Amino acid sequence: MTDFTADASKRIGRCIIVGAGDFFGLHENPSHDDILIAADAGLQNIIRHGLVPDIILGDFDSLDRDIEYYCIKKGTEILRFPIEKDDTDMMLAVKEGLKRGFTFFELYGGTGGKRVDHLLANIQTLVYLSHRGATGRLYGKGYLITAITDSRIDLVARIGATISVFAQGGTAEDVTISGTKYTLTNETLQPDFPLGVSNEARSENVVIEVKRGTLVVVLFC
Repeated sequence: MTDFTADASKRIGRCIIVGAGDFFGLHENPSHDDILIAADAGLQNIIRHGLVPDIILGDFDSLDRDIEYYCIKKGTEILRFPIEKDDTDMMLAVKEGLKRGFTFFELYGGTGGKRVDHLLANIQTLVYLSHRGATGRLYGKGYLITAITDSRIDLVARIGATISVFAQGGTAEDVTISGTKYTLTNETLQPDFPLGVSNEARSENVVIEVKRGTLVVVLFC
């Protein structure tokens, strides 16, 4: 299967992807530089919020035919995939965004409910993006999740907000965290010990950096 690496010179907008899980609206409505993708039944979430996607993709195993016809009338691009495939619908949408040159991704409808396996899959999708030089944020109700690899992130946080940081996929070396109650400087985090859980923002500007490895970051808004 074709793989993609982000090229920051291609697109300056956001690739906004909405899945079929719990959805509480977009952090910010799309602009003309953005693209809005419905990951299969995520189309229903988009329609309920009065938006029209640029693309709908997936295997359509859970999509009502009437809604599909609605998309055709609205001029939405439809990309079909077989039911038996390696990628989740969210991953398919991420790969499509990368192929079109986007480097910043916002993922919605990928948390909550009983399907914790889908949440874990979407966290892996964030890691996939970070490994390819792109940024992804997965929005839940009152929190967001992101991942960084061999890089840093500057977060705008509410003072007192909870922030958790986890090593993902192996040892994370030279981890530095500032602007929080518990700071780190060039420390090592292990994937089998949750040392970075439940930190607290003491500044509106929180900086998290890892020089070697991948971190998953959870910020409660």
